Amino acid sequence: MDELIILKQGSYEAEDLERLKKFEDLKLVDLYESQLKELFEIRNPQLLFSSNFSKLQNNFVKESVKDRDLRGDWIYYSWRNSLVHIISENDYFELRTNRNRNLITKEEQKKLRNATFAFVGLSIGSSGLESLVYSGVGKKFVVSDFDTLETSNLNRIKATLLDVGTSKLEIAIRKALEIDPYLKFIKYEDGLTEENCDDFINEKTNVIFEAIDSLKMKIILRQKARERKIPVVMFTNLGDGVMVDIERYDLDKSTPLFNGKIEEEILASILKDKITKENINKYVLQMVGLENIPQKAIESVQLIGKELVGRPQLAGTVGISGSLAAYIARKVILGENIPSGRFMFPLEKIFF
Repeated sequence: MDELIILKQGSYEAEDLERLKKFEDLKLVDLYESQLKELFEIRNPQLLFSSNFSKLQNNFVKESVKDRDLRGDWIYYSWRNSLVHIISENDYFELRTNRNRNLITKEEQKKLRNATFAFVGLSIGSSGLESLVYSGVGKKFVVSDFDTLETSNLNRIKATLLDVGTSKLEIAIRKALEIDPYLKFIKYEDGLTEENCDDFINEKTNVIFEAIDSLKMKIILRQKARERKIPVVMFTNLGDGVMVDIERYDLDKSTPLFNGKIEEEILASILKDKITKENINKYVLQMVGLENIPQKAIESVQLIGKELVGRPQLAGTVGISGSLAAYIARKVILGENIPSGRFMFPLEKIFF
């Protein structure tokens, strides 16, 4: 089982640190002094080209490394058997997000940091999660996925051969914590189900990003999100294009599910299991819109069970989805204009 241990400055003794250092075959990574140098630099940009910059920087570091083993934070990653020494949490966040400024102001970054996001499905969703984490957007994440990584997933999911056989959920969380060890995760390792959907929704989430296959669970999720006024964002990869559907239940509780792409009576029948799987696929197609699907994608889907085992997706469009997730998250949290509706990003029509 993965374990993350954080010894925060002022809350640990030398004995606590020594206990961790005794782990067999431990890899020790000490970034404390190099990060202090960077911290001095970003806090004193006006001194960067002065003749005494190095002297002032060294004095700052020297003052900060007294009793160095008890200064800063120590992070132990069990899955890497690695112990990392870094500056304290607030200093680390300031340093790590400095190059966001002023595309994201300090005030905006603080507001974004305190937000909570949910990701349902961590194939496309893993790219969105990664983009938010890199951007310093969100402190708490509610994530669900039941699947394990297979070799065929390596065409689009940012993972390695060493991750094959590991749950997609754990891979995504590990990567996020290696970027920012102070994040909080609530995990639903069985995926989103009818039994756990209420608990999942009740985590006081600001935005839900959804990218799963089950139409029934998509419906249930939206019903509960609408009741609680939580916006839902869905990504659909279509060949070399990305389709984004945004439902701002936080702004208008009367917003229809799927923005009205499927009739309410049909949705009710699906929930009662009165529609066959074949007909459900028909309504999925109705929701997406045949006119939005590239010919190659249509032909590929028709070959599933004959020449192909699943619907094709490309790394490029998964990456675009991740970038869009970070942008949409920022807009929603900062109260900027991002309405309900469908938004298309067809690369094949941009480059022609």
